[in-house]
Amino acid sequence: MNRSKDNFFKIGFIFLLLMNCFVLWYLLEQSHPRKNTRATESNDRIVQELKFDAVQEKAFFELKETHMKMNKALKMENRLMRQQLFSLLKDSVVNQEESKILIDKIARNQKIFEEATFEHFSKVRRLCKPQQQQKFDKMIDGILQHLMGNKPEGRPHQGPPPPHHPPHPPQ
Repeated sequence: MNRSKDNFFKIGFIFLLLMNCFVLWYLLEQSHPRKNTRATESNDRIVQELKFDAVQEKAFFELKETHMKMNKALKMENRLMRQQLFSLLKDSVVNQEESKILIDKIARNQKIFEEATFEHFSKVRRLCKPQQQQKFDKMIDGILQHLMGNKPEGRPHQGPPPPHHPPHPPQ
């Protein structure tokens, strides 16, 4: 009986040790969020497809860092203003004047965001040599699709929908 009790405690101890290791690993992973892989892949694609040299690549990543910091601040500000706006709905009578002011602020913030993004890509294009600019000009539509989060029309990975056939009339 003692042996089976010892084995039970050994197995329980090992199980708890493994669970603690897993929980520690999980908590450490959550405390160090990974960088946005979509943005990283996109930036790597820009560098690779345009074949930036070392100087261009360094300048590109400096531009990117500045742009990302500004966008992060703008998004945070936008999020806070939207929370304020929608919290007005909790009042029994919505303050229309305050809601219009917040909506105007959100619109101005979005305008700054769009201008900053446009300026960022203008600067990226200016980094390019003439042949790279031609390639950049061809890439910009795809970059825009990526920025807007748009997917191509149709069903993903399945091609276009099947043709519509009206029901056959009874014979």
